[in-house]
Amino acid sequence: MKNLGIYIHVPFCRKKCDYCNFYSIKYDEDVADKYVNALIESINLKSSILKNYTADTIYFGGGTPSLLKNEQLKKIMTAVKDNIDVSLNAEISIESNPIDISDDFFICKTAMGFNRFSIGVQTLNKDVYKFIGRNGGFADENFLNIVKAHSDLNISLDYISGVNEAACGIVENEIQTLINAKPKHFSVYLLSVEKNTPLFSRFEMTENHDANQADVYLKVKIILEENNYHHYEISNFCLKGFESRHNLKYWNFEEYAAFGPSAHSFMGNERWSYANDADKFINGDFSEIKDIRCERDAKVEYIMTSLRLRQGLSLLRYSELFNSDIISDTGNVFSTQISLGGIEKTGDGANVVFKIPDSKILISDVIIEAVCGGIL
Repeated sequence: MKNLGIYIHVPFCRKKCDYCNFYSIKYDEDVADKYVNALIESINLKSSILKNYTADTIYFGGGTPSLLKNEQLKKIMTAVKDNIDVSLNAEISIESNPIDISDDFFICKTAMGFNRFSIGVQTLNKDVYKFIGRNGGFADENFLNIVKAHSDLNISLDYISGVNEAACGIVENEIQTLINAKPKHFSVYLLSVEKNTPLFSRFEMTENHDANQADVYLKVKIILEENNYHHYEISNFCLKGFESRHNLKYWNFEEYAAFGPSAHSFMGNERWSYANDADKFINGDFSEIKDIRCERDAKVEYIMTSLRLRQGLSLLRYSELFNSDIISDTGNVFSTQISLGGIEKTGDGANVVFKIPDSKILISDVIIEAVCGGIL
């Protein structure tokens, strides 16, 4: 039986962070009850498809899934398990914020079956916290002590680096402080100031912003690698064996089923999503928006995601997916990038892999864009 990732979208937040451009709505207890019932109904409707798979990852994302009550999370988990066989060693993740974290949180969620915890720390500096309009609770010393006390668990910390010049100056101390809490995984992001967000209207881009971000990225990368965190994707680091198995499905072009407004699925070479409208979803409108892509679109997506992975793009996997050769598909752009050092080739025969070397990682977006632009 084929494996499948399950994504459960929980769109509720206490208050939207000023830099966030993802779909979310303000938490309301009554609305949350209705939403959970709608989620369960939407999962039940996919039973005939889901029964053909085994779920080896389940991911509760958002929004802030940890806002839901334990009883609500149990109901959703039961609905998933009633409709699809769940692997005994499935990775089951939940996103949360520092304000939610306590000893009881980890004990209760572990008892429910959760075995991976992704926590949005973002910053350890109160001025930066205020500047970016973060609303998930400040990661103070008490929070760090609780995380460290549960370091036997698979805990991942999200961190935003390179916010501004002041933040760049403290990044080394901050990342070392987080390392001392002994998480298994880090997701490290450079601040992206999106249009139509409150932060965009007040953010002043300095002349040295890009250079500072590049400097910070390399500092964080070096510190994490020196502390045995494997750099397995451009923004992700982990101790050996603690990669995010669910996110690897997205990057490796594997199948997943997603439920909730704005959630996207990929099954049987078909893609669809639900509208960004929680009210419609709660009222039972589970209309699917089909994402029609030509073969070129699929090739571009695979190249973009696989070249972000430090393991690179497998020539054999590309051939299996598209029954073609990436060298000829890109009009020799790949060959040009190899000669320029933007892409390195390793292995031979069926084991050929192409990847962006560490020396070029800061311009990976430029290299990936050039390669994708060559797809005919």
